[in-house]
Amino acid sequence: RRAIIAILDYLVHRAPWTWDELVFPGVPHESSTAELLRESGPAFGLRVLEAGHRPAGRLLLPGFQNELASRLETSVRSRIDRCRSHLQRIGALDWRWSGTVADFQESWPILESFLRQNQGTRVDETARTFWKQVGLALAKRGDARVGIVRIDGQPIAATFACFHRDTMIRSLAGWNRELSAEGAWPALLDHWCCETAIDEGKHWFETSLDDGDAGFHQPPGRTLVHLRCIRQGLRATIRSAAGLMSRRLARFGSGHR
Repeated sequence: RRAIIAILDYLVHRAPWTWDELVFPGVPHESSTAELLRESGPAFGLRVLEAGHRPAGRLLLPGFQNELASRLETSVRSRIDRCRSHLQRIGALDWRWSGTVADFQESWPILESFLRQNQGTRVDETARTFWKQVGLALAKRGDARVGIVRIDGQPIAATFACFHRDTMIRSLAGWNRELSAEGAWPALLDHWCCETAIDEGKHWFETSLDDGDAGFHQPPGRTLVHLRCIRQGLRATIRSAAGLMSRRLARFGSGHR
């Protein structure tokens, strides 16, 4: 709660001319964060809108890895098996998590290289910078890791996951599309993450970003909401008008009408 209030206070009162709208994608609909934004937004002159919903992949994990397959649909299990067999025919398949902060820092550029090529979770440069900073802070507490998949020593996929209480959350992933067997990368990565979560005694696995329907859903699921916090008042009006005028002047200067 203190963090959300501090962020809104800073943006509204200390940096009022630098933005018109705050966007919070993928916030759990029933979470305290969503509730706090809805309640506190108007006090800061913000109009809070829900711009869409989507389900979050969420799975109650069994106690042992050999029981995991029974929690998945037959079509998902088949997709995972085909993808793994396809990759094993290419070469020696290896999967490892970063174990230290130094490992995390060494592994992050590999994940980022896939994301920069839009081969995986769709995130822009600003989002990549945000996740890197958050991930490093969590890694120092032992709550975040980067997993790298290699064939004959060459990286072919990477994922970022963090831990919160009894849940493992896969938040980013990237992969080599040329080596994907029937688009099964999200399912395969989620399966590996689930195995890790089971080993560490976690009860839930969740994926929060939309990089493909891996099929890891189990009701009752969670709903993610896309929240927009739009500034209201004179300053917001002046800033919007100034932006419009700037764009028109730029078009005039370039010879466009």
